[in-house]
Amino acid sequence: MADADAVRQTLACEDCGQQQDSGLREACGYRRRTEDLIVEAGMVAATWSVDLADQDAVASVTADVGS
Repeated sequence: MADADAVRQTLACEDCGQQQDSGLREACGYRRRTEDLIVEAGMVAATWSVDLADQDAVASVTADVGS
Protein backbone atom coordinates (compact mmCIF):
# COMPACT_ATOMS: atom_id res chain seq x y z
CA MET A 1 0.00 0.00 0.00
CA ALA A 2 2.84 2.39 0.81
CA ASP A 3 4.35 1.77 -2.63
CA ALA A 4 1.09 2.73 -4.35
CA ASP A 5 0.89 5.93 -2.29
CA ALA A 6 4.49 6.80 -3.19
CA VAL A 7 3.74 6.33 -6.90
CA ARG A 8 0.62 8.54 -6.67
CA GLN A 9 2.67 11.27 -5.01
CA THR A 10 5.04 11.39 -7.98
CA LEU A 11 2.31 11.79 -10.61
CA ALA A 12 2.19 15.10 -12.44
CA CYS A 13 -1.01 17.12 -12.28
CA GLU A 14 -3.35 16.12 -15.11
CA ASP A 15 -4.18 19.76 -15.84
CA CYS A 16 -1.02 21.83 -15.39
CA GLY A 17 1.75 19.22 -15.37
CA GLN A 18 3.30 20.22 -12.04
CA GLN A 19 4.38 17.45 -9.72
CA GLN A 20 1.73 17.00 -7.04
CA ASP A 21 -0.17 14.49 -4.94
CA SER A 22 -2.40 12.03 -6.76
CA GLY A 23 -2.06 13.64 -10.17
CA LEU A 24 -4.29 16.69 -9.57
CA ARG A 25 -3.29 19.85 -7.72
CA GLU A 26 -5.85 21.38 -5.37
CA ALA A 27 -6.09 24.59 -7.43
CA CYS A 28 -6.67 22.63 -10.63
CA GLY A 29 -9.35 20.57 -8.91
CA TYR A 30 -11.12 23.77 -7.85
CA ARG A 31 -10.89 25.11 -11.41
CA ARG A 32 -12.47 21.94 -12.77
CA ARG A 33 -15.28 22.11 -10.24
CA THR A 34 -15.86 25.80 -11.00
CA GLU A 35 -16.14 25.05 -14.72
CA ASP A 36 -18.63 22.25 -13.97
CA LEU A 37 -20.72 24.59 -11.81
CA ILE A 38 -20.75 27.27 -14.53
CA VAL A 39 -22.11 24.75 -17.03
CA GLU A 40 -24.68 23.55 -14.50
CA ALA A 41 -25.79 27.13 -13.77
CA GLY A 42 -26.10 27.75 -17.50
CA MET A 43 -28.29 24.68 -17.86
CA VAL A 44 -30.55 25.88 -15.03
CA ALA A 45 -30.87 29.31 -16.64
CA ALA A 46 -31.48 27.77 -20.06
CA THR A 47 -34.38 25.67 -18.84
CA TRP A 48 -36.39 28.86 -18.34
CA SER A 49 -35.83 29.97 -21.93
CA VAL A 50 -36.89 26.86 -23.83
CA ASP A 51 -40.14 25.03 -24.46
CA LEU A 52 -39.44 21.67 -22.83
CA ALA A 53 -41.94 19.97 -25.16
CA ASP A 54 -39.81 20.99 -28.18
CA GLN A 55 -36.98 18.44 -28.28
CA ASP A 56 -35.11 20.35 -31.02
CA ALA A 57 -35.11 23.49 -28.88
CA VAL A 58 -33.93 21.52 -25.83
CA ALA A 59 -31.10 19.96 -27.86
CA SER A 60 -30.10 23.37 -29.22
CA VAL A 61 -29.98 25.03 -25.80
CA THR A 62 -28.10 22.06 -24.36
CA ALA A 63 -25.51 22.30 -27.13
CA ASP A 64 -25.15 26.07 -26.66
CA VAL A 65 -24.69 25.82 -22.91
CA GLY A 66 -22.22 22.95 -23.21
CA SER A 67 -20.00 24.92 -25.59
